[in-house]
This record gives sequence, C-alpha cells and structure tokens, in this order.
Amino acid sequence: MVLHLSEHFYKEFMSFYKQLFFSDLPLLTFLDLSHNLMPDVLEKTFLKLSNLQTLYLHHNRIEKIVNKAFESLLQLRNLDVSRNKLKTFTLEMFGGASKFTGNKLRKLNLSNNRLMVLDTSLFSILKNLVYLNLAFVSN
Repeated sequence: MVLHLSEHFYKEFMSFYKQLFFSDLPLLTFLDLSHNLMPDVLEKTFLKLSNLQTLYLHHNRIEKIVNKAFESLLQLRNLDVSRNKLKTFTLEMFGGASKFTGNKLRKLNLSNNRLMVLDTSLFSILKNLVYLNLAFVSN
C-alpha cells in the first residue's frame, strides 16, 4: 500500500499527524510526508507501520526526531530526511543499540540539515547501507 501526503496544507496535515493517523495502516509500505512543514517527529507517529519500506520526510521543518521514533519500522529500507533543520541524528531514534531495527536500511539521505551531532556508531550497525547523502550538512 502506498500513501502520498506530500504538500498538504499545514493545519489540515497536522490534525492527522497529531492524532496518530497512520496507526490503522499496517500494510503501508511507502509513505511520502514531504513538503508539509512538520516541526518534529514524535515517538508514536509510525508506531504500527512495521511493513513500511520507504519514508520520505524531506522538505519539512523538522528540528527534532525523538528517541524511538523509527523503532517499529522493521522493514525500513529508504529514509529521506533531507532539507530539514535537524541538529542531531542518533541511534536512539531507532530505539538504541539493543533494539536497533534499521538492519535493512539501504538508503539514508541526511543532506541539507544543520547537523551538529551525528552518531557515527549508527553507520557501523547499518550493514546494508549502500547510499548515504551528507551533502550540505552544516551547523
């Protein structure tokens, strides 16, 4: 199942986002939330999306992704959080080293963010990562 919610109006989108709109879509494999002015990613936003393979969060205003936000994304292969205002990107976003679920992650785009903290231990665990974009990462 594929869901494109790119370029929705901020107020309408946020009402869905804050109400855990995605919790009733366990078969979802592709989710595009780009261009929505999202300020953050909450812990329970993707809670029941264990089949999600591709997640596009680029071109938002994300400053913070809370710990465990991606923990339940067991099949995640492609994550794009480019063109946001992220200051940190850590293993804790995936639940930490003991619960890490990103072993299938193949593509990670962090470009055009304001990263000041980049957890390098994340990359030693990402054994299947074949594409990493860190272009124009500045503080």
